[in-house]
Amino acid sequence: MHTLSCFDPRMRTTPPPPPTVSWSTALWKSFTFDRAFWQDVIWRWPGAGVMYLHLVVTVIWLPLTFVAGAKLVHFVATDAEAYVAGFPMLLVEGGDVYTDVEVPYVWEFEGQELMVVDTDGGTRSLEGYDANWLVMQDTVVWRTSGAEIPIPLSFIPMFLMDRELLLYELRSARLWYPMLYLMCCWLVSITYRCIQCGVYGAAIWALTGFGKPREHGGVEFMPAMRIASIAITVVLGIDLVYELLPLPDSWALDALWGLVCFGVAVYWMNRGVILARLEPPADVRAWLAGDNPPTPTADPAA
Repeated sequence: MHTLSCFDPRMRTTPPPPPTVSWSTALWKSFTFDRAFWQDVIWRWPGAGVMYLHLVVTVIWLPLTFVAGAKLVHFVATDAEAYVAGFPMLLVEGGDVYTDVEVPYVWEFEGQELMVVDTDGGTRSLEGYDANWLVMQDTVVWRTSGAEIPIPLSFIPMFLMDRELLLYELRSARLWYPMLYLMCCWLVSITYRCIQCGVYGAAIWALTGFGKPREHGGVEFMPAMRIASIAITVVLGIDLVYELLPLPDSWALDALWGLVCFGVAVYWMNRGVILARLEPPADVRAWLAGDNPPTPTADPAA
């Protein structure tokens, strides 16, 4: 006998049992293996858990945005004037750059190279420099991930930046920077996490038999997506702690942490699959059998 999904619309005249666990409760219950909670996610939650992920990503980025805004406020109050002291005047007119310093010029702050300016064309690459920006006569070069990306300035008719303007922009950024930071990080994060949820859900669905009946160990795609969303919640939670800790910047540490997060996600998804293969709660069993389900309660077998 093929077991229908609890949200299969075929021959259903009554709605499926509603969830008994709210999304806000799920934020902390995701870190547990409470059978009643997991069965609620697997059997009663609608959809693929994507809207729930939107809530999770928002909650995670709020404290990170607060920390980023606080760091900017502290920097502006203590170091902004020293930071802009070595900044050269840059005037872009008709796509050409003019400056008030002798080139080549390196803008530094506390011994760290920030930008190289050479409008005479003697410097064509950032090789040999630690800075990530190079300003040439009609092009800006940005170095990221080891690659140098040239950005032509021909589309800029007029632009001026000097020390006073840069200091003003830093001070005014205290008002708009946190909101922009939150919006940009949220958009990138939710896009990545939704894709990740889809990949994890597809992996669960495939590894349990490509839609094989549940009595034979299969997990349908929608419940698999919801299991993945809970696993991602746990990863985001522990990753938030990692981001807030005062740890040194290290690609090796970040790579190791990425493996730890992946291992946690796999473990949580495995536990979710085990719980998905158990018998559903009584109200769901009644609904699957075509009976009017009783008022949903926590599974007495939990």
